[in-house]
Parts: sequence; structure tokens; C-alpha cells
Amino acid sequence: MARWAIRPKGVGKRVGWRRLKENATLSDLVSGESFIYDADQPDKNLVLNGSADGVVVISASDLLSEIKQGKIMEAQALYEQKLYADYVFNGDAFHMGKQSQFNFAEADRAGGTHTFYEKDTYSSVSLNAANIDSIVGAIRTRTATLAGQMSTHVAAINALTTVAAVEDYDLTSGW
Repeated sequence: MARWAIRPKGVGKRVGWRRLKENATLSDLVSGESFIYDADQPDKNLVLNGSADGVVVISASDLLSEIKQGKIMEAQALYEQKLYADYVFNGDAFHMGKQSQFNFAEADRAGGTHTFYEKDTYSSVSLNAANIDSIVGAIRTRTATLAGQMSTHVAAINALTTVAAVEDYDLTSGW
């Protein structure tokens, strides 16, 4: 059975794919939604590999690839959320965005005692070289661990062979 994905023209990513009912027409399409169309049940209002009434039709393999890419982007967002999560050291929570991680790494290279600001209270916290080294080591470990977990998720997503399997893939496990 040849299947085709249909999505509104100009939409660059998945917007809720679903299977069209048998003998559906363009009037059955809801604006802003995306669909899978069974090419064995052709509809005179649909133009395969072209467009009709602002609807773009793509192949099933392109659909699977596009949905995989969307799932990988979701995984990337989750990865970054975890990568830049706050870090707690001796009861003090520190913001760990890109700049903060850079600042800790710079302080680690410089050595000595440095002042950082606790995230919730904005109170200054003096950290000696051993404390900073410990935090930077934890950042490196977290980064390496998360990168490995991200690679595992990407490989698992890329190995999936159906749209349903990709949509059902649980990104929350294994972090």
C-alpha cells in the first residue's frame, strides 16, 4: 500500500500527523493539521507529489524522515534542558547555563578562590580551587554522560521503521 503524507504548505515540521479516513477529500482536511493519505485510495482533489489548495504531499519515506527529525529535535531540547540544569554544591544552587559553565572552567584554569553567586538567594559564595575543580569535574561528567545518552536516543530513533514507533518512542527514559 502506497502511503503519502499531507501537510499544510509552508509548515516545516510535524503538526499532528494522522491517517485520513477512507475516501477523504480536501474538504475533510482541517487547516493547520497534517495527515497521512493512502495513495491506493486516490482522491481527485489531491495532486500527488505536487500541491492542491495549499496542501503539500510528500512520500511516506520523507514523512518518516521528517518525523524522526522532529523527535530528534525534541531529544535535543531535553538534552539541553538537562545539560544546563542548575548544579547544587554544598547546599548552594548555581545556574549552569553556557556562560556559567565557561566561568567555572575559567576559574578552574586560573586556580585560587573565586566568588560565585547562589542562584536562588543571589548571595555570594566563595569557592576555593578544590571546590571549583570538583564542580568543573561534575560538569564534564554530566556533559559526557548526557552526550552518550543523547547518542543512544538518536540511534534508537533512527533505527525505528514506522511513524507510529517514532511517535511512541519515549524520550524521557534513559537520562
